[in-house]
Amino acid sequence: LQGVQVQGRLDGLLLRTTIQQRYRNTSGRLVETVYTFPLAHGASLLGLAVTLGDKRLSGAVIEKQQATQRYEQAIDTGDTPVLVEQSSPGLYTANLGNLQDGEEATIEIEYAQLLRFEQGGLRLSIPTVVAPRYGQPQAQGGLAPHESTAADWKARYPFTLTLDLAGPAAQARLSSPSHCIEVQPVVPEQCETVRVTLEQGAWLDRDFVLRLDGLEGQAFCITAPDGGEAHPQAQAVLASFCPQLPAQEIVPLSLKILVDCSGSMAGDSMAQARRALHEVGQWLEPADRIAYFRFGDRCVPLIPTLEPCTPKLVARYAKAIEQTEADLGGTQLHAALLKVFGPKSQTATAKADVLLITDGEVWDIEPTVRAARESGHRLFVVGVSSSPAESLLRDLAEQSGGACELVTPNEDIAGAITRMVRRLRAARDIGLELDWGQPVLWQSPQPKQVFNGETLHVWARLEQPLQAAPTLHWSAAGATGSDQANQIQADTRGTTARLCGARHADTLPKGEEKLALALRHQLVTRQTSLFLVHQRAEDDKAEGLPALEQIRHMMAAGHGGFGSVLGILGT
Repeated sequence: LQGVQVQGRLDGLLLRTTIQQRYRNTSGRLVETVYTFPLAHGASLLGLAVTLGDKRLSGAVIEKQQATQRYEQAIDTGDTPVLVEQSSPGLYTANLGNLQDGEEATIEIEYAQLLRFEQGGLRLSIPTVVAPRYGQPQAQGGLAPHESTAADWKARYPFTLTLDLAGPAAQARLSSPSHCIEVQPVVPEQCETVRVTLEQGAWLDRDFVLRLDGLEGQAFCITAPDGGEAHPQAQAVLASFCPQLPAQEIVPLSLKILVDCSGSMAGDSMAQARRALHEVGQWLEPADRIAYFRFGDRCVPLIPTLEPCTPKLVARYAKAIEQTEADLGGTQLHAALLKVFGPKSQTATAKADVLLITDGEVWDIEPTVRAARESGHRLFVVGVSSSPAESLLRDLAEQSGGACELVTPNEDIAGAITRMVRRLRAARDIGLELDWGQPVLWQSPQPKQVFNGETLHVWARLEQPLQAAPTLHWSAAGATGSDQANQIQADTRGTTARLCGARHADTLPKGEEKLALALRHQLVTRQTSLFLVHQRAEDDKAEGLPALEQIRHMMAAGHGGFGSVLGILGT
């Protein structure tokens, strides 16, 4: 891997991104490269293109087993196939077969994701590196035997980025806690679109993060044709609301705090965790109750049961923070959460919340998310790392009705905790009702929790084109209100229909309906893959079987005490 280049454009809340991975074979032999890489939570792959020599080819989504068979056949016949597939939640693998000695190839992957307003701004994150995770990547993470996310402390991959911000985003206060950036208008003397680039010298060792502050939450409505035989006039609709919920009295907290003290948290992450814990202490009221646990290969209760926040207990809590070190070995997150939740007979009646502070670097994701969903607890997750495991952390929060904040070493941890405390004190019971103005063929599930001033995305497929923007009616804390977009925007590229199809597919069990939907909208799922093949001339065919070259990741900056990025950007 010679380097990675990212190009993106943010319009409204939709971010379209293209990743270019540049490969060169300098091994002196025929190789097959395999590179497992991360994408943002909720991102949907839109396309694949490969440039090999002077040829540029585009891929298509086909059934997974068929793609694998055609990939192996192309290798046997001496051609050069490319296969991109989903390996695990948030992780994808690019396979490039039969790259001959001295050849160069560029794999270009396009994807889209939606951002959300969160209490005064947007946070845009582009994952670039997979930090070492606890557990078994094949048995627990779902990776195939030839797929790997192993890191090599000697690896060096240059990273470049160009990001255009259009519309309201161009007027935001921009800052990056992860990289040194330059910001300039795309057209001189005009600021309708600004371009963000990285200063030279960036590496693929940390996620790129851009904060867009000073923005007010807005409602959006975007539609695109999505007709079929049964419903030729059908429309795919994305309705994005940002309800302003009423202020309410301070609700006493029943809060179980669980902090990751495994070895991966050493250095930057543990320093952040302690600052976060101290900040929580600043918000505690006498009527609040807290418990405190730390975990690694075992769960250690320092305040084992919920106790009122008397001065004596707050002093005990402060002492416990000082005893919090990254000294508990592995990351047994699932077992720790079960201990914090307590017996199922108790969780049904105890409406306690959990504040989890971790980097989330574990492979065993699905049982942990399922346990959180069934526990009756809301999980409020603060991910501390230069490359947190975003998919796990956001799933834990969303499935339980909580919230997630990711905080890199140079981000404002105090601000993140302030926002979390506001959410923690928010009402649990909020009624939502959507008026589309016509029959609905399919609608995405409503979230378990909505927070004041934060975006709620709802997808739907309707029988007919919209005549008016849909309305969200809400009721909370004895008050009612509504939210509606000012206008309906038309999507001429069809991205909205594909993303709507992706959200629909996420709600379906594995089967023929899910597969048909993925093929129709050209979506990469666990049943489908992106595939293309470069057919070589007879005198250019590869001979023999290629040697497997697993692309190792750079070591994530600051992971497990590997260096530090606190106060240092772009290094």
